[in-house]
Amino acid sequence: MYTIDGVPLSDPLHRWRLHREAQRRTPVAFRSVDVNVPGVDGNIPIYGENVEATALALDLNVYGSPAQIEERVNFLRSLLGRTSGPLTVEKRGGLAAEAKPASISDPIMVENFARLAVTLSIPAGVWRGALATWTHPAPDSADTQAVSTLEGASRPITDALILITGPATTPTVTDTATGSTVRYTGTVPAGQKLLIDTAGWRAGLGSSMSWGSSSTNATSGITATGPRSDTTLFPLTPKPGLTADGDPTTAPAIAFAATGTTEATALQIRARTSHI
Repeated sequence: MYTIDGVPLSDPLHRWRLHREAQRRTPVAFRSVDVNVPGVDGNIPIYGENVEATALALDLNVYGSPAQIEERVNFLRSLLGRTSGPLTVEKRGGLAAEAKPASISDPIMVENFARLAVTLSIPAGVWRGALATWTHPAPDSADTQAVSTLEGASRPITDALILITGPATTPTVTDTATGSTVRYTGTVPAGQKLLIDTAGWRAGLGSSMSWGSSSTNATSGITATGPRSDTTLFPLTPKPGLTADGDPTTAPAIAFAATGTTEATALQIRARTSHI
């Protein structure tokens, strides 16, 4: 179910395996903020709280002869105890998180195997999906569109890349779940592209723009509005609900607006889902 830096914790050669009651999901704690005013009942609700760091607790059974168990425990302690950089933890479904070791127990002998308890800290508090690119099917329409490639997300995505192909004047992208907007106050000429890096709070404009290529700095033309726009440039926020067919969905939804558009105008979003 889990791999650490590509090494499966349920070894296909049965040298070690996750205990059958190993943790399936990391606990979630929200950074609660309570505001109260004298003379007013209760608290003033504050929404949009972040999640706290979380932890993944795992029990591993290590098999073999006493000498083999000793060798394999040493390997696992080295793998799981590396502190030179983040550990990449992946789990079923393609979700991944960066972690660091919090604790590793002394192995306990149980019949013909050893039990090793490991706790990994996940500072970000969330898991991330694979990088995916979504293309707006009708950028000349102001209709709301579900960002279908980000289906399954359960936390706002705050590090998306937005690529707008001109012509487009004052292009604006709206996150319909929160009403947050990111807008370029200038014009993206025909044959040029605007790349907005929402994590880096920067933008570039150029004729040969692509994901991450060099360009003319256009950051001064970017504005943001909405809740938490002082700390987050643009959140792509999951919108839980049911489709017309009654299927559950959490895909974020956006609306795109600009003037001076043509058939050449395009909008693409590249991002990874965020999960608790």
